[in-house]
Amino acid sequence: MSDPDSAEVIAAREDLAEEERLPDYSQIVDNATRGAFRAPGWKVERGSLSHEGSYVVAEGMKAARFSVKIPTTNDYSVYAWWPQAAKSGTARYGVQTASGTKWEEVAQEAGSSGMWVKIGNFAMEEGQRSVQVAARSVRGGQIVADAVAVVRGEAAPPEDQTITASGGRSTTTDSRSLERFSGRDVVRQARRHLGDKYRYATCSRSTKSCTCLTKMAVKPFGHKMPLTESGQWQYDRSRRIDRSNLRPGDEVFFKEGGSNRITHVGIYSGNGRIVHASSYFGKVVEKEMKYIDGYSGAKRFKSR
Repeated sequence: MSDPDSAEVIAAREDLAEEERLPDYSQIVDNATRGAFRAPGWKVERGSLSHEGSYVVAEGMKAARFSVKIPTTNDYSVYAWWPQAAKSGTARYGVQTASGTKWEEVAQEAGSSGMWVKIGNFAMEEGQRSVQVAARSVRGGQIVADAVAVVRGEAAPPEDQTITASGGRSTTTDSRSLERFSGRDVVRQARRHLGDKYRYATCSRSTKSCTCLTKMAVKPFGHKMPLTESGQWQYDRSRRIDRSNLRPGDEVFFKEGGSNRITHVGIYSGNGRIVHASSYFGKVVEKEMKYIDGYSGAKRFKSR
């Protein structure tokens, strides 16, 4: 990781501090939101874990377009939602930024369905802006458009909760009991702490180390992990998995800087990102995993 006292890190922290001084802002646009969604030639479907009960499937050449309102020129987190029926197509999402449309490839995997998946952080200008979904998949599969969310700054998406098969909404996690839960639930719990301050070897309501965050993310589901990186790697109610099999809710481990021991942990949240308490940013963030060196392994929590 970078020096926490370097000019680059200090500038990043100042940028985040500026965002925090602004009032919270978020918006969700669903495929059924009147006047804010267009998808010429796309077919409407209904299915399990879709947002508000329906979604559209690409059957033409034109992109689907969500129109979002940006209240102030600033940085925004953009999230996407797709249903369980998604057939692992790699979609291209185009976000209208201050410097033009920026395209991001996102695999619409079934394991990431029924939850908000972060596309990225973008500098966006005030006014009506758009998020597009290209009609053609990058690497096979079917492309769907369901819903997008924009949130000012580095914050959790609104309504980070379950959408049932019938389109109903639940204000709790989608676990039926503390003994049965999904990776979606773990990600939602981790995101509740976005913005909390980072401090090494600390575990409090507002300040956390990396192991504190992962411990808190699974505590509601009956898991009682230790506060050390090595202890969490040895934890007997999670099993080791291959990197190629990562799913949202898995715990990921790193040996940074060539260390021979585990130095950092986080919760995988889909699309190559993790939620983690970061010494670089000085807080809990959701960022791309590829910028953390020394990937060491991953574990999936047992639901029973």
